[in-house]
Amino acid sequence: MKRRKIPGILVMMLMIPTWIFGQSYFLQGSATNTGPDCYQLTPAIGTQTGAVWYASPLDLTQPFNIAFEIGLGAFDVNGADGIMFVLQTDGTNAIGQSGGGLGFLGFNTAFGVEFDTWQNGQYGDPVFDHIGCVSDGSVDHNAASAFGGPVALIAGNANGEDGQNHIGQIIWDPATQLVSVLFDCDLRLTQQVDLIGEVFGGVSEVFWGFTGSTGGSYNVQTVCLQENSLTTPPEITLCPGDSIQLNVVGSPGGSYQWSPPVYLSDPSIPNPWCTPESTTTYTVSYTGLCGDAIAT
Repeated sequence: MKRRKIPGILVMMLMIPTWIFGQSYFLQGSATNTGPDCYQLTPAIGTQTGAVWYASPLDLTQPFNIAFEIGLGAFDVNGADGIMFVLQTDGTNAIGQSGGGLGFLGFNTAFGVEFDTWQNGQYGDPVFDHIGCVSDGSVDHNAASAFGGPVALIAGNANGEDGQNHIGQIIWDPATQLVSVLFDCDLRLTQQVDLIGEVFGGVSEVFWGFTGSTGGSYNVQTVCLQENSLTTPPEITLCPGDSIQLNVVGSPGGSYQWSPPVYLSDPSIPNPWCTPESTTTYTVSYTGLCGDAIAT
Protein backbone atom coordinates (compact mmCIF):
# COMPACT_ATOMS: atom_id res chain seq x y z
CA MET A 1 0.00 0.00 0.00
CA LYS A 2 1.43 3.36 -0.98
CA ARG A 3 1.69 5.75 1.91
CA ARG A 4 1.70 9.50 1.76
CA LYS A 5 3.43 11.31 4.56
CA ILE A 6 2.55 14.73 5.88
CA PRO A 7 5.79 16.59 6.57
CA GLY A 8 5.62 19.04 9.42
CA ILE A 9 7.49 21.83 11.09
CA LEU A 10 6.64 22.79 14.62
CA VAL A 11 7.87 26.21 15.64
CA MET A 12 6.73 27.65 18.95
CA MET A 13 7.22 31.16 20.22
CA LEU A 14 6.79 31.42 23.97
CA MET A 15 6.25 35.01 25.12
CA ILE A 16 6.76 36.39 28.62
CA PRO A 17 -3.33 32.22 30.88
CA THR A 18 -1.35 28.99 30.85
CA TRP A 19 -2.37 26.09 28.53
CA ILE A 20 -2.57 22.74 30.32
CA PHE A 21 -2.79 19.56 28.26
CA GLY A 22 -4.14 17.06 30.74
CA GLN A 23 -7.06 15.15 29.26
CA SER A 24 -10.45 14.82 30.88
CA TYR A 25 -13.43 13.23 29.14
CA PHE A 26 -17.20 12.96 29.45
CA LEU A 27 -18.87 9.68 28.46
CA GLN A 28 -22.40 9.44 27.08
CA GLY A 29 -24.70 6.58 26.13
CA SER A 30 -23.06 3.16 25.80
CA ALA A 31 -19.49 4.51 26.01
CA THR A 32 -17.27 3.05 28.73
CA ASN A 33 -13.69 3.62 29.82
CA THR A 34 -11.41 0.63 29.18
CA GLY A 35 -8.05 2.06 30.23
CA PRO A 36 -5.99 5.26 30.17
CA ASP A 37 -7.47 7.37 27.34
CA CYS A 38 -9.15 4.26 25.85
CA TYR A 39 -12.90 3.95 25.33
CA GLN A 40 -15.40 1.40 24.07
CA LEU A 41 -18.05 3.37 22.25
CA THR A 42 -20.37 0.42 21.61
CA PRO A 43 -20.57 -3.18 22.78
CA ALA A 44 -21.56 -5.96 20.39
CA ILE A 45 -25.24 -5.25 20.99
CA GLY A 46 -27.82 -3.80 18.61
CA THR A 47 -29.12 -0.22 18.67
CA GLN A 48 -26.38 1.29 20.81
CA THR A 49 -24.97 4.83 20.74
CA GLY A 50 -21.89 6.03 22.59
CA ALA A 51 -19.95 9.28 22.73
CA VAL A 52 -16.81 10.55 24.44
CA TRP A 53 -16.11 14.30 24.65
CA TYR A 54 -12.96 16.13 25.62
CA ALA A 55 -13.60 18.53 28.50
CA SER A 56 -11.77 21.53 27.02
CA PRO A 57 -12.79 22.92 23.62
CA LEU A 58 -10.57 23.15 20.55
CA ASP A 59 -9.61 26.56 19.20
CA LEU A 60 -10.12 26.33 15.43
CA THR A 61 -7.96 29.40 14.84
CA GLN A 62 -5.03 27.11 15.75
CA PRO A 63 -3.86 24.03 13.82
CA PHE A 64 -4.29 20.61 15.36
CA ASN A 65 -3.11 17.08 14.66
CA ILE A 66 -5.09 14.46 16.58
CA ALA A 67 -3.90 10.86 16.29
CA PHE A 68 -5.68 7.85 17.75
CA GLU A 69 -6.12 4.09 17.54
CA ILE A 70 -9.51 3.01 16.24
CA GLY A 71 -11.08 -0.44 16.41
CA LEU A 72 -14.09 -1.08 14.18
CA GLY A 73 -14.82 -4.61 15.38
CA ALA A 74 -14.40 -8.12 14.00
CA PHE A 75 -17.76 -8.72 12.30
CA ASP A 76 -17.70 -7.89 8.60
CA VAL A 77 -20.92 -8.96 6.85
CA ASN A 78 -23.07 -8.40 9.92
CA GLY A 79 -20.95 -5.67 11.52
CA ALA A 80 -22.08 -2.06 11.94
CA ASP A 81 -22.19 0.89 12.00
CA GLY A 82 -18.97 2.85 12.53
CA ILE A 83 -17.26 5.66 14.40
CA MET A 84 -17.09 9.42 13.85
CA PHE A 85 -14.62 12.11 14.89
CA VAL A 86 -16.83 15.08 15.75
CA LEU A 87 -16.53 18.81 16.32
CA GLN A 88 -19.68 20.34 17.83
CA THR A 89 -21.16 23.17 19.88
CA ASP A 90 -23.92 21.21 21.66
CA GLY A 91 -21.72 20.50 24.68
CA THR A 92 -20.36 17.50 26.53
CA ASN A 93 -23.82 15.94 27.06
CA ALA A 94 -24.44 15.64 23.31
CA ILE A 95 -25.36 12.35 21.69
CA GLY A 96 -26.95 11.57 18.34
CA GLN A 97 -28.98 8.78 16.81
CA SER A 98 -28.03 5.10 16.59
CA GLY A 99 -27.71 2.87 13.53
CA GLY A 100 -26.74 4.66 10.35
CA GLY A 101 -26.78 7.95 12.27
CA LEU A 102 -23.36 6.99 13.74
CA GLY A 103 -24.19 8.90 16.91
CA PHE A 104 -23.96 12.12 14.84
CA LEU A 105 -27.36 12.35 13.16
CA GLY A 106 -29.51 14.97 14.87
CA PHE A 107 -26.78 17.31 16.10
CA ASN A 108 -27.37 21.04 15.64
CA THR A 109 -24.11 22.66 14.56
CA ALA A 110 -21.40 20.09 13.99
CA PHE A 111 -18.71 18.73 11.67
CA GLY A 112 -17.80 15.06 11.48
CA VAL A 113 -15.34 12.67 9.85
CA GLU A 114 -16.98 9.27 9.56
CA PHE A 115 -15.31 5.87 9.57
CA ASP A 116 -18.40 4.09 8.29
CA THR A 117 -18.66 0.30 8.10
CA TRP A 118 -22.24 -0.17 6.87
CA GLN A 119 -23.92 0.73 3.60
CA ASN A 120 -26.96 2.91 4.15
CA GLY A 121 -28.20 3.56 0.65
CA GLN A 122 -30.49 6.40 1.72
CA TYR A 123 -27.37 8.36 2.77
CA GLY A 124 -25.40 7.71 -0.41
CA ASP A 125 -23.07 5.18 1.23
CA PRO A 126 -20.92 2.99 -1.04
CA VAL A 127 -20.76 -0.76 -0.59
CA PHE A 128 -17.25 -0.61 0.91
CA ASP A 129 -16.22 0.68 4.34
CA HIS A 130 -15.49 4.36 3.86
CA ILE A 131 -14.46 7.80 5.10
CA GLY A 132 -16.42 11.01 4.53
CA CYS A 133 -16.73 14.55 5.84
CA VAL A 134 -20.22 15.73 6.80
CA SER A 135 -21.80 18.52 8.83
CA ASP A 136 -24.98 19.93 10.40
CA GLY A 137 -25.88 16.65 12.09
CA SER A 138 -26.46 14.93 8.73
CA VAL A 139 -24.70 11.78 7.47
CA ASP A 140 -26.13 12.10 3.94
CA HIS A 141 -23.29 12.25 1.40
CA ASN A 142 -25.68 13.67 -1.21
CA ALA A 143 -26.77 16.60 0.96
CA ALA A 144 -25.41 20.13 0.61
CA SER A 145 -23.97 19.76 4.12
CA ALA A 146 -21.58 17.01 2.95
CA PHE A 147 -18.04 18.13 2.17
CA GLY A 148 -15.81 15.28 1.01
CA GLY A 149 -15.92 11.59 0.17
CA PRO A 150 -17.02 8.95 0.55
CA VAL A 151 -13.69 7.26 -0.20
CA ALA A 152 -12.56 3.76 0.71
CA LEU A 153 -11.36 3.40 4.28
CA ILE A 154 -8.47 1.22 3.07
CA ALA A 155 -7.28 1.47 -0.53
CA GLY A 156 -8.00 -1.78 -2.38
CA ASN A 157 -9.77 -3.32 0.60
CA ALA A 158 -13.52 -3.12 1.18
CA ASN A 159 -13.35 -4.17 4.83
CA GLY A 160 -12.04 -2.37 7.91
CA GLU A 161 -13.82 -4.64 10.43
CA ASP A 162 -10.87 -6.98 10.84
CA GLY A 163 -10.56 -7.16 14.62
CA GLN A 164 -7.43 -5.00 14.52
CA ASN A 165 -6.64 -1.57 15.85
CA HIS A 166 -5.84 0.97 13.15
CA ILE A 167 -4.18 4.38 13.30
CA GLY A 168 -6.44 7.31 12.53
CA GLN A 169 -5.28 10.90 12.20
CA ILE A 170 -7.17 14.18 11.72
CA ILE A 171 -5.16 17.27 10.74
CA TRP A 172 -6.57 20.80 10.60
CA ASP A 173 -4.71 23.73 9.04
CA PRO A 174 -6.63 27.00 9.56
CA ALA A 175 -4.31 28.90 7.21
CA THR A 176 -5.39 26.79 4.21
CA GLN A 177 -8.72 25.61 5.71
CA LEU A 178 -7.74 22.03 4.92
CA VAL A 179 -8.96 18.97 6.81
CA SER A 180 -6.77 15.90 6.15
CA VAL A 181 -7.75 12.38 7.18
CA LEU A 182 -5.22 9.55 7.40
CA PHE A 183 -5.93 5.89 8.05
CA ASP A 184 -3.00 3.59 8.86
CA CYS A 185 -0.69 6.42 7.79
CA ASP A 186 -2.23 6.61 4.31
CA LEU A 187 -3.70 9.98 3.33
CA ARG A 188 -7.27 9.04 2.39
CA LEU A 189 -9.05 12.39 2.15
CA THR A 190 -8.15 16.08 2.03
CA GLN A 191 -10.97 18.60 1.95
CA GLN A 192 -11.09 22.38 2.12
CA VAL A 193 -13.68 23.43 4.70
CA ASP A 194 -14.35 26.83 6.22
CA LEU A 195 -15.00 25.38 9.66
CA ILE A 196 -15.26 28.67 11.52
CA GLY A 197 -17.20 30.72 8.97
CA GLU A 198 -19.36 28.21 7.12
CA VAL A 199 -19.90 25.36 9.57
CA PHE A 200 -19.86 27.09 12.95
CA GLY A 201 -21.13 30.55 11.98
CA GLY A 202 -18.12 32.45 13.32
CA VAL A 203 -17.64 30.37 16.48
CA SER A 204 -14.00 29.31 16.80
CA GLU A 205 -14.08 27.25 20.03
CA VAL A 206 -15.82 23.88 19.72
CA PHE A 207 -16.09 20.64 21.65
CA TRP A 208 -14.46 17.56 20.15
CA GLY A 209 -14.63 13.81 20.58
CA PHE A 210 -15.90 10.58 19.08
CA THR A 211 -19.26 8.96 18.55
CA GLY A 212 -20.20 5.44 17.50
CA SER A 213 -23.35 3.42 16.98
CA THR A 214 -24.87 0.08 16.12
CA GLY A 215 -28.24 -0.83 14.63
CA GLY A 216 -29.66 -4.19 13.60
CA SER A 217 -26.05 -5.28 13.16
CA TYR A 218 -23.26 -4.43 15.57
CA ASN A 219 -19.60 -4.51 16.55
CA VAL A 220 -17.42 -3.70 19.52
CA GLN A 221 -16.07 -0.29 18.50
CA THR A 222 -13.22 1.42 20.34
CA VAL A 223 -10.95 4.44 20.29
CA CYS A 224 -7.72 5.17 22.18
CA LEU A 225 -5.84 8.45 22.31
CA GLN A 226 -2.28 9.09 23.37
CA GLU A 227 -1.70 10.47 26.86
CA ASN A 228 -1.25 13.92 25.34
CA SER A 229 -3.10 13.75 22.03
CA LEU A 230 -3.02 17.45 21.11
CA THR A 231 -0.02 19.25 19.70
CA THR A 232 0.93 22.52 21.36
CA PRO A 233 -0.35 25.64 19.56
CA PRO A 234 2.37 27.38 17.49
CA GLU A 235 2.42 30.49 19.69
CA ILE A 236 1.77 30.69 23.41
CA THR A 237 1.83 33.60 25.84
CA LEU A 238 2.97 32.93 29.39
CA CYS A 239 3.33 35.09 32.46
CA PRO A 240 6.85 35.27 33.96
CA GLY A 241 7.48 32.23 36.13
CA ASP A 242 4.70 30.15 34.56
CA SER A 243 5.27 26.77 32.95
CA ILE A 244 3.82 25.04 29.90
CA GLN A 245 3.98 21.42 28.79
CA LEU A 246 5.02 21.30 25.14
CA ASN A 247 3.75 18.36 23.13
CA VAL A 248 3.99 16.73 19.71
CA VAL A 249 2.07 13.67 18.52
CA GLY A 250 4.69 11.13 17.57
CA SER A 251 5.66 7.50 17.84
CA PRO A 252 5.63 6.24 21.46
CA GLY A 253 9.01 4.60 20.86
CA GLY A 254 10.43 7.30 18.63
CA SER A 255 13.15 9.86 19.18
CA TYR A 256 12.64 13.55 19.98
CA GLN A 257 14.98 16.53 20.07
CA TRP A 258 13.89 20.02 21.09
CA SER A 259 16.09 23.00 20.33
CA PRO A 260 17.28 25.07 22.10
CA PRO A 261 17.32 22.84 25.18
CA VAL A 262 17.24 25.78 27.61
CA TYR A 263 14.34 26.10 30.07
CA LEU A 264 13.16 22.55 29.24
CA SER A 265 12.76 19.71 31.74
CA ASP A 266 14.02 17.21 29.15
CA PRO A 267 14.68 18.12 25.47
CA SER A 268 14.56 14.45 24.37
CA ILE A 269 10.92 13.61 25.20
CA PRO A 270 7.69 14.46 23.31
CA ASN A 271 6.19 16.54 26.13
CA PRO A 272 8.78 18.44 28.18
CA TRP A 273 7.84 21.13 30.66
CA CYS A 274 9.09 24.58 29.74
CA THR A 275 9.63 27.53 32.09
CA PRO A 276 11.04 30.29 29.89
CA GLU A 277 12.64 33.43 31.29
CA SER A 278 12.40 35.29 27.99
CA THR A 279 10.80 35.06 24.55
CA THR A 280 12.02 31.81 23.00
CA THR A 281 11.35 30.04 19.70
CA TYR A 282 11.55 26.24 19.88
CA THR A 283 11.81 23.71 17.08
CA VAL A 284 11.56 19.94 17.37
CA SER A 285 12.68 17.00 15.25
CA TYR A 286 10.92 13.75 16.01
CA THR A 287 9.66 10.39 14.80
CA GLY A 288 6.05 10.62 13.67
CA LEU A 289 3.30 8.24 14.67
CA CYS A 290 3.83 6.29 11.47
CA GLY A 291 7.59 6.05 11.90
CA ASP A 292 8.46 8.85 9.49
CA ALA A 293 11.09 11.43 10.39
CA ILE A 294 9.56 14.87 10.82
CA ALA A 295 12.33 17.43 10.56
CA THR A 296 12.29 21.08 11.50
